[in-house]
Parts: sequence; structure tokens; C-alpha cells
Amino acid sequence: MAAFRLFAVLATVFMPCLALAHVSSQVFTMLLPTDLYVAGGMMTVVLTLAWLWAAGDRAYRLFEPRIKAPTRSSSHSRRDNLPPWRAGLGLALWSALIFVGLFGPHGPRDNLLPVFFWEVFWPCAVVVAPIWTTVGKWLDPWNGALRLLERLGVRAGRSRLRRRWRGVPACISAVAVALYMLADLSPNDPSRLAVALLIYGGIHLLGAVAFGRRWLLFGDAFGLTLALVSRLRILTRRGGRRHWQWPGTDLVRRRQPAVGHGLLVLTILAIGSFDSLNETFWWLAKLKINPLLVPGRSALARSNALATILSPGLVLILFASLVWSGAQWAKLPLSRATLSTLAISCLPIAWGYHLAHYASVAMVGYQYLLVGISDPFGTGLNWLGLDRHFVSTGFFFTPSSARRLFELQAAAVVVGHALSLVMAHAVTTQWAGQRERVFRASLPLALFMVIYTLFGLWLLASPKA
Repeated sequence: MAAFRLFAVLATVFMPCLALAHVSSQVFTMLLPTDLYVAGGMMTVVLTLAWLWAAGDRAYRLFEPRIKAPTRSSSHSRRDNLPPWRAGLGLALWSALIFVGLFGPHGPRDNLLPVFFWEVFWPCAVVVAPIWTTVGKWLDPWNGALRLLERLGVRAGRSRLRRRWRGVPACISAVAVALYMLADLSPNDPSRLAVALLIYGGIHLLGAVAFGRRWLLFGDAFGLTLALVSRLRILTRRGGRRHWQWPGTDLVRRRQPAVGHGLLVLTILAIGSFDSLNETFWWLAKLKINPLLVPGRSALARSNALATILSPGLVLILFASLVWSGAQWAKLPLSRATLSTLAISCLPIAWGYHLAHYASVAMVGYQYLLVGISDPFGTGLNWLGLDRHFVSTGFFFTPSSARRLFELQAAAVVVGHALSLVMAHAVTTQWAGQRERVFRASLPLALFMVIYTLFGLWLLASPKA
């Protein structure tokens, strides 16, 4: 019997068998000392918080304009005065992309529309908006479409939506886009995406006809997001001259921000967080799905749809509860304007998450974009001479490039949280006044941001399916 057991053990040890393994783009990220990166990021945010509490009202002084002059207007009326070629540029671009989506190659990587929309436009436009503040206007199809409708005899109506609720339709639009992105069975299908964009555009054009041109300022999720992110700019024009300012100055010093703008920021933050969370082994394990054998989008559609709908509400309730508890502890009245401004101060967090999440997507997407421009209909045109070009993803699979990419992503998350802390502290200083009240009013929200930093860095380091 003992000899049989010994034979069984030796056979088990030395008998060759099939070994299964899982390799992804994070193969080298998992080998990095991510715990040290997480600890360093947390320490940076905690030290920023300690400095803010020690500095008192000096944090608010960072957001004082250097020149007492009104900023250059960016109202919608200036869009109406654009030259015809500028007004029609965005409309021509999106019309051409939708045409290619409907009648071009059927492969998601071969067609320009899904490549441009999912891997270039949305990842890059939000990232560059604080620097190239007019990126949304250059890519805006609405002005050209409304001018075309006016030539056909259809004129936009007058705005009848209350100012306090402006931005709420954009929140609904953002959730609808997220549902399509995360829960649809084939969001990258070119013709399917083209039809979805036509429906989205038709709804907002009807909104502009019914409520006026200003509908596009608070109904279009993409346009309003780019407009808000552009206010993180560090270069502004005052008194006819350009001047440097602290990022977020335009947002902190707004007197009566619309409630919908704060809701949109929290909605984007929640959707961006879940967009990263739903790919992790942890989330799939909660759904009782083997992350090494993911059955497909159909198995995740219902859970993703439910989480996409619920996550903005949960973040909103948590955020409002923390701000309310701080106000109660400091014995301060809480106005709708203060709550909205504090919510808007979370915009740098959403921006940092966006950069961290989409950096790798854009690094590959622009290559497919160039190949698609060279031959948009798959007929062998080869306009740019890229017929022999092969899209490269090898930089994900070398230790040095993987480390640099992870450092960029971690830095974006940490910098975004630190800037949000500074902005929120400046708003709280203006709201509370006394240092003791500022400490009490800001403590719950500050702890939330510190914990959210840990959550964001954990998302970066977590294995993904």
C-alpha cells in the first residue's frame, strides 16, 4: 500500500500535463511594486490635505484673479457668429464619419467611426480640453446643423428650462451613452454606432428646436463635459491679455453654478469609476464569473446596465451625505449653490481617472485611425502609404514601457485628487470662514477623497480580464 502511494505521488509530480495561464497587457504591471506606488500616492494626497488645513485661507487666495477684469466670454451667442466654414466643420466631420460607419468596412478596427469615436475623440478631447479650450467648439456639429435647419425654415425656439436644472438633461444623456458603451452587445459595430449617433443627434436637435440653442449647453453630455473640463485651464484672457491662473479658478469662483453641472460631474465620476471596476477580477468574481473564461458581453449586459444606472445615484447620495454631515458638524447652512460648487470641485478627479483609463486606448487607437484614414472604405486606396503599416502594441509587453505607463496613470489619479482637495478646501473656506469651522465642514469630504484615491490606485493595479 505504501509503495502504491509512493508511485501515485511520483506519477503526479513527474507526469507531464497541460498548464493553463492567463497573460494580458498588465502582465508587467502585476510585477511592479504597485503597493509602493499606492502608498506614495496616498501619502501625497494626505500631505496635501495637511498643508491645506495648516495654510488656512491661503488656499483660497490661489484662485484669486491676478487682474480684476472680466474673463473673455464663451457664451453660446459667440458660436452663432462663427463663419460658415467654421460652423459647418464639425457637421461635415461627423456626417462623413457616420457615412463611413454605415457604408464602410464592417470590422470595428477597420472602420473609421468606432475607432475615432471610442479610441480617439472621447479619450483625447477630455484630456486636452484644459489646454485646447476650444476643442469642443471645433468638433461641435450642432451649430452647423442648426444653421442648415434655419435655411430650411426651421428655427430654434426660446429657452424655457430653469437655470438651476440646466445640466440635468446632460446627466441623462451621459447615463444613456454609458449604457450603450457598457451594456450593449456590440457597441463597436460601425453601423450600429452610426445609428446610435444619429438617434442621439436627432434628440438633441429636437431639444434645440423646442428649447432654443441654449439646450445644447445643458443637454449634450459631450459638449457640456468638454465645456466644464475646459474651465480647468491654466491660461486665461483678462483685460485683452493672456494670464496664468491656478487650474480650476473659473470653477471655484462661480457665484451661482447650475445644480445640473454638479450632478453631471458626479455622474461622470461614477461612470468612469465603474468603467474601470467592471473589468477587474474582483467584480467578475462577485458576479460568479471566471475572469479567465469570460463568456461574453451578453452574460454581463444585465449586471452592467443595472450598475451603470445605480452608480451615479449612489455616488450622489454618498457625496451629499458627507457634505451635509460636515455642515451639521460645523453648524453651517448648506445652500444648493455650495453643494453644486463642491460637486464641481470633483471634476479634476474625473479628469485624472479619464486620463489614466484611456491612455493605453488612445496609444493604440491613433494608429488604427491613421490606417483607416489611408483607406476609409477598405478598397485599397492607400492615401497615406500605410498599406504595409502594422499596428503595434508591443510597448505594453516590455517592462520599461509598462512601468512608465503605470507611472503616468498613477500620477494622473494623484494629481487629480490633490487638485480637487485644493478646490474643495477653497470653496469650504469661502463658505465657512473660520478655521475651526473649515476643518469640521471639510473633514468628511476630505476623507472621502483620500479613500477614493486609494480606490483609484487599486483599480490601476488590479488584474483585469
